[in-house]
Amino acid sequence: MMKKTVFGTISALLILLSSVIFSCSFFSDSLNEPVKDYFKEYTETASVIQYEISTKDILTDNAGTLCVPSYNDIEIIFYMINPQRFIFTAGNSMILSFPNLNTDGFSETEKEKMNILLKSIRLTQDETDTTILHLTYPSEFLVAAETGLEISPSIQLFHPVSRANFGTFKPLTLKSNSPPPPVYGAVVYKDAQSGTYVVCLNMPSKGLLQGIHRDIKTITIENGTLGRKTSSAVTVNDDGTFSFAENSFSVGEPDSSLSASGAEFSVYGQPATFKTGDKFSNENTEYIISLTDTAGLSSSVSTSVYSIKLNEITVKDKNGRTVSAGSEIQQDEGSSYATLTFIPSQTATDEHTGETKDTSDSQIVYEIYQGTDDTGKVLYNGKNSGGKISLKIPAGTIFLRVYAHKDLFADSQPAEFGINVLKTTLFVSPDGNDLENNGSENSPYATISKAIAEFSDITVQNQINLLGNITQPEEIVISEPNANVTINGSTSNGNNFGFTGNISSKGNLAIKDCTVNGSVKTSGMLTVYGNTSVTGGITFETDGLFIIYDPAENPLENVAKIIFAEGTNYRKGCDILKPKDGKTLTQADCNRFTLASDRYVIKVRDDGSAGYITMSGGSLYPEIEKDITFSLNKEGEVPKYNRGETITVNAKLTDTNGTSDCTDDMTDWKIVITNHGSNTGTESTKNSVTIPDGSTEIKNWPADTYTVTVSAKYKTEKLVYDASFNIEIAK
Repeated sequence: MMKKTVFGTISALLILLSSVIFSCSFFSDSLNEPVKDYFKEYTETASVIQYEISTKDILTDNAGTLCVPSYNDIEIIFYMINPQRFIFTAGNSMILSFPNLNTDGFSETEKEKMNILLKSIRLTQDETDTTILHLTYPSEFLVAAETGLEISPSIQLFHPVSRANFGTFKPLTLKSNSPPPPVYGAVVYKDAQSGTYVVCLNMPSKGLLQGIHRDIKTITIENGTLGRKTSSAVTVNDDGTFSFAENSFSVGEPDSSLSASGAEFSVYGQPATFKTGDKFSNENTEYIISLTDTAGLSSSVSTSVYSIKLNEITVKDKNGRTVSAGSEIQQDEGSSYATLTFIPSQTATDEHTGETKDTSDSQIVYEIYQGTDDTGKVLYNGKNSGGKISLKIPAGTIFLRVYAHKDLFADSQPAEFGINVLKTTLFVSPDGNDLENNGSENSPYATISKAIAEFSDITVQNQINLLGNITQPEEIVISEPNANVTINGSTSNGNNFGFTGNISSKGNLAIKDCTVNGSVKTSGMLTVYGNTSVTGGITFETDGLFIIYDPAENPLENVAKIIFAEGTNYRKGCDILKPKDGKTLTQADCNRFTLASDRYVIKVRDDGSAGYITMSGGSLYPEIEKDITFSLNKEGEVPKYNRGETITVNAKLTDTNGTSDCTDDMTDWKIVITNHGSNTGTESTKNSVTIPDGSTEIKNWPADTYTVTVSAKYKTEKLVYDASFNIEIAK
């Protein structure tokens, strides 16, 4: 890690403190004001004094400016003097800008894209140490700023309360510029006619030269044995092709009259040759090939006359499975990327001598494109220092070209194929864009509906992460019954975000740490995590158990109102709430859900395994503009009946027109009489039932309290209305 340290401010403060503490003139009038001013400046304000950059791959261009590559996110850590432990808020008391970012040469589309990507750069204060700021440049922004745009940050700090200006800090000058990609597959061939060596090589692909490396300026080939160098200017054309200025360099494959001195030449990218003029010898002559760009950044590789070809690399996913052409890969959990690991072969064999060489320290050289081949957008390219390397691959159709390189060896055959990284984790932000962005954390969508539409496979485990409060209302539809979607409002820094909109889901929907300013209608499974509330209520559209609840440590008092749609069949005793992952519910957990009618409640089962529907009396009914209640033909808190007497049940309809008798409109009657939970065997499919008089084979009922349970439907509705009444059989 490269570390830049500024000592001036700290040293001056320490010297001043020493002189003040031990000076006899500490209280003198002549020193009082300057000392007060100095202490005010360094004890009541905050300032940036030091930084670190989170990568070793930092180069310096011709102008002495630090250059960072674009193939990974770059984090800069700023250290501050902050004795008052001020908490700074991005965009308010902490303003980030890039005053020297010059996009004059950009098209209007490119400028608009750059403005969107600028919003993805994040400046945050450390959660545990108030003297540290974190500035993160996403790789996507760095790629857009490639070929040397200045991306130096300017940080302006204000007092979080008084808004007093603490000053503007420009701690470093920085550019986004990667060194040129190395030439590929360099080997030495023999020209028998002239008796001289010819270096065969592949220049970078058209995609790389046309995209982020159009600034390549020269190529140099050095005879490492004789120390002789030959250079040529390189002109890169708009289409990514190129030309050389020197006649000893030529574009195209080697002439068929040439023969290999060591490893065979493989054409990949854009082939070229260089006539060395060096006569054949018994020495294993080394050639060093370098590409240099206009900023002075360069890359070099070497090969030799008797080079040994490296074996192919292997590509593994996060689970250790081999990745090959056409592989479908899921993103890492909670990430918009999938991690792939590229591993060089451990050995290579010299075909001439049979000797085995250790090649485990070979470098991995990679090119990653968005699309089906190398004509797509360059996402990033680069190389490591040796050994295996893991890269984060974004979602979508991806083309890889990756090979192993080791100086004095011949490069391995490239792993060159397309894969599909499934979009299973997508991000949505109030600053997002449904048209321009790809749904990654650094390029989020603007709506949840867009994210749902962009999932590669709606039936696998998919997650939408909110990066802010989504206040633009939308109608969100999940129509696939086998869908699996989680909407997550929690972030790593403890924020919980929500959204405005109504959801209709037929699949498995989970909502985590979200305030839903709208309603949820579900005919599938619904899981509610932690601090989630649904202001518009949760409507059950079909029968069954639909809510799984995670009783968090500090849950909200009011999670949601539960509504039963007309036509659903819910009766007393139905489980409608269960705890997540085998946890235990309490009655307090159940009470956080209210019901559409005060006629019934959710009660926890004794073992905490579920919350079920129970009533204080009357019947269940959906939240519609009518209600049906049952009554018996005898009144009283516990009506008394004699043996042989008939119990008649009447029904009344209450709606916007008032209350009326609807007994004749009820269908599918069922009456059951039980005694302390045991069925007496007396049932009826009408709205009346007769108590046995004891004259038949049915024994006399003892005097006791019995329960009459009634159910019926209204006209052709599917919804079952029911009630239960206690009665007493007289002695």
